[in-house]
Amino acid sequence: MSTQAAMGLSFNILFLGWWLTGQWWTCRGQFHAEPFISVTPSVVVAVGGNVSIHCRSEFHNVTFALVKEEGASIKELGRKDAEKNGVIFHIINARPKDGGTYQCTYCLKLYHCQQWSPYSNHVHINITDPKLTRPTISKSPTGSVALGGQVKIHCEIQGGPAKFYLHKDGDPAAKWPMENDRNVGEFFISNVNWEHQGNYTCSYALTTRPSGFLVHSDPLELLVSDTDRSRDIITWVGCAVGLLVLVLLLLFLLFILNRKRRKSSTASERTQHLPMKETDMTQEVEDDTEGIAYATLNHYSSKTKQTANPDTLPESCVYAAVANNSTRKDQ
Repeated sequence: MSTQAAMGLSFNILFLGWWLTGQWWTCRGQFHAEPFISVTPSVVVAVGGNVSIHCRSEFHNVTFALVKEEGASIKELGRKDAEKNGVIFHIINARPKDGGTYQCTYCLKLYHCQQWSPYSNHVHINITDPKLTRPTISKSPTGSVALGGQVKIHCEIQGGPAKFYLHKDGDPAAKWPMENDRNVGEFFISNVNWEHQGNYTCSYALTTRPSGFLVHSDPLELLVSDTDRSRDIITWVGCAVGLLVLVLLLLFLLFILNRKRRKSSTASERTQHLPMKETDMTQEVEDDTEGIAYATLNHYSSKTKQTANPDTLPESCVYAAVANNSTRKDQ
């Protein structure tokens, strides 16, 4: 086989491999993955400022297209080939007409862009005029909103007439028209859920100026509270505190009773072990026929040392007639 034929065969095999790879990715649905879009430095740009739109995909060797919504139609603004997997579209010296909603799409250059991917998410670029005053945003009720409740957001300016829009942080595509009443815009949210919680801003565009001009307010935080859950938590906490107080009270009463028992037991033991004061007695009992006993009592304390003298009697003696415990019966 000649060298020329071998090169031609290698090229055919390589082309077949590329084609099979593309078909495999297409069959798996990977080709239809949406691209990613982002904006730097911010989606809010002053007149005359610069902004960059980034488009990125999971594939290399692709061509990106930037499109902009214009009413009910979509207008393609330009195409760029990606060196790796992303490109940047620049907006220099922004003008009011540059404001709007942008998206990205891409195609594989290998197939000469015969098929384009789905569009990316939306990003909305707002062109502002620093000379215009900021609107004032508020809500009613002013505090947190109960889950399932209702809230009304107000946006107000000094002049007018104007068109008002509501925006939510973290959702670049969020631009909800508000009901207009010359210089006041209102947005009503019913059946509030957790997804409504977050920071909101409002913007306006004067009807006498180009619609691309939007002036944003300061952020307003919307908090959602679950009143039923809070009530249940308060109830459980109250029950727990009451039970704890009851247990502590019972423990205190047991402590007092135990202490009293110990005091009573100690006092009883002390009483039983107290030494009894005895008076030494020298008893001489003589029983007569009539049942009378005579006893001689010594008045000296048992603690006093005495000298025994058999020849002398005690200085003082007391004789007492003591009757028996029971009256004798005649024998």
